[in-house]
Amino acid sequence: MQSNRFGNREPGTGNRERSQKDRFPVPGSLFPAFTMAELLVSIAILLIIAVFVAGDVTRTKYQEELASSARVLAETFRDQQARALTVKSISTCLEGAVNISCELSTAACTGACDATIPPYATGVTIASAASNIDRWAEVDATLFDHRPDVSGREAMGSRAFLTGTAGTAFVTVDPDMATDVGTISTAYVTFDRQNGAMRVNACGTPNTPACIGSEPKTLEIVLRHSRTNQTRTVRLNTITGKISLE
Repeated sequence: MQSNRFGNREPGTGNRERSQKDRFPVPGSLFPAFTMAELLVSIAILLIIAVFVAGDVTRTKYQEELASSARVLAETFRDQQARALTVKSISTCLEGAVNISCELSTAACTGACDATIPPYATGVTIASAASNIDRWAEVDATLFDHRPDVSGREAMGSRAFLTGTAGTAFVTVDPDMATDVGTISTAYVTFDRQNGAMRVNACGTPNTPACIGSEPKTLEIVLRHSRTNQTRTVRLNTITGKISLE
């Protein structure tokens, strides 16, 4: 207790002193700090969690790269198939007396690029280890052979479909594309006008080259991610016309 001016202790002051100490404890008396060992353990646990989270983010990124590449590839086939089914015209011009596509370039045109013609067939070229897929359309009977014209007179454009990190393509087309009759390194996929009939490396019929072996009925394009070795497959069935992503 505290003393008053007469030297007597005031009642209750000791309790007030004790209650103030309880309310404002001396640092370290009731709540001691972490020890160095406890801090190191906490940091180690946080680092372990960070490593696992970073690994999951990286794996998810690689999975999306693979899925995105496969989607773009499948969509390109479907777009060309839809063009054939809907008999959608493309921009053309004349090179002499031959109708050619001027969707990509007008360099070969001897006249203006001002005509539109529904193509006999639309096509896609895909090669093993390729990073782009080429689109083309056959707009003149003299060039109609279910193959792209080597001089580019049927070209509609090229589309990049592989994705990667920092400009490096980690997703690649497997060296050989599987068909029901073996493997091929290049596939010419065509869709005939209006009925949309799909053919792969068409041969042995009018307006096609002679067959060397059998014409494939199915085509499997396998995309593989080099970092994870995971794969996605774009499957084409010429009998049903179905384009599936697996």
